[in-house]
This record gives sequence, C-alpha cells and structure tokens, in this order.
Amino acid sequence: MNVLSKLMNELTDLGTLKFILGISGVVIGFLLTVVGYFIKLKSGYDKKEREQIAEKINDLACQQKEAIDKLSSVVETVSITVNNLRTIVEVIKEQQAEANPRTERRLNNHSKEIQDMKTRVAKIETYYQLNHSGNAEN
Repeated sequence: MNVLSKLMNELTDLGTLKFILGISGVVIGFLLTVVGYFIKLKSGYDKKEREQIAEKINDLACQQKEAIDKLSSVVETVSITVNNLRTIVEVIKEQQAEANPRTERRLNNHSKEIQDMKTRVAKIETYYQLNHSGNAEN
C-alpha cells in the first residue's frame, strides 16, 4: 500500500502541477495579450508620428527646392551681370589704350610749345635788358 499511496500522492501532485501549469499558462497568455495590445497601440501612435514627420520632411524638401531654384536664378543674373561688367571693362581699357597715345602726343606738343615760349621770352628779356638798360643810364 505504501507504494500505491505514494503513487496516488504523486498523481495528485502531478494533477496539481498540471493544474498550476495550466493556470500559469493562461495568465502568461493573458499578460502577453495585454502587452501585445499596448505594443500595437504604441506602434499605431508611432505610425501617425512617422506620417507627420514624413509630411514635414516633404514640406521642407519643397521649400528647399524653391530656395535652390531662386538661388540658381540669382546666380544666373549675377553671372550675366559679371559678363557685362567684363565687357565694359575691356571696352574702357581699349579706349584708354587708344586715348593714351593721343593724350601723350598732345602733352608733348604742349610741353614743346611752352619750352619754345620760355626760350622766346628769355631772348626778349635779354634783348630788352641789353638795349634798354644803356638808354636808361644815358
């Protein structure tokens, strides 16, 4: 009997263990279901947040594209202006190159005329001093 009672105790203990194991399985399953529900709920919020972020990124990309388009038109305008200024500078340089020899010739001619005038005035003064200084003494 001893063996039979031990076996009964073991079966009873085994039945109790099975029962405890069944209940714990149900509790663990319920807890996993609750945790899964909250994870799904959170991922739904994350999805909404991701959609909002994606919309903001698209808006920023559109704004950036518009800014780049404006900047490229400004760069084109500046490029055209710089090319026009280069042309103007080249024309002015050519005009100065042409004007310099003419101006130089005129200045040289005037310088020669002034030098001739100085020489003539010096001669007249000398002639006057020689011819009229003696008359003043007499």
